[in-house]
Amino acid sequence: MKKTVILITPLLIILFSSMMCENDVKSPYYTFVTFENRTGLRLEVCTSLDYPDTLLSDEAHYTTNTVDCNASEEIKLPYSRGEIFAKTAIVQLFVFDHNVLIEAELDKSQVPIRDRHLELRRYELSREWLEEHNWTVTYP
Repeated sequence: MKKTVILITPLLIILFSSMMCENDVKSPYYTFVTFENRTGLRLEVCTSLDYPDTLLSDEAHYTTNTVDCNASEEIKLPYSRGEIFAKTAIVQLFVFDHNVLIEAELDKSQVPIRDRHLELRRYELSREWLEEHNWTVTYP
């Protein structure tokens, strides 16, 4: 019994001390911009780093965020702002009506969404423009 207590006590101390330590692991996503949706539509906002290709890429260089009607949402990317603008001078945001995008994905025509030009708006954002606008994009 004494041996068990001697073995368990250090393990409990290590366990409790590790629970009290702050979590130093950084989030794999960083806030890129705040997107303000000033419409009655639920939107899908796709971020692309593939400029000058002005079509939404089928590759993995974009992320999609849902922004509810009359709401703001932080658009997060797996790269910091510095890393993003080291890769490209322009970041594109493609804005879609959520329902139209869902219908397009369910469409059996097999025509890729990028070829249908369903976006409501496409933004070309430079670092300078974003800094001037406090890293906020407002639609419309």
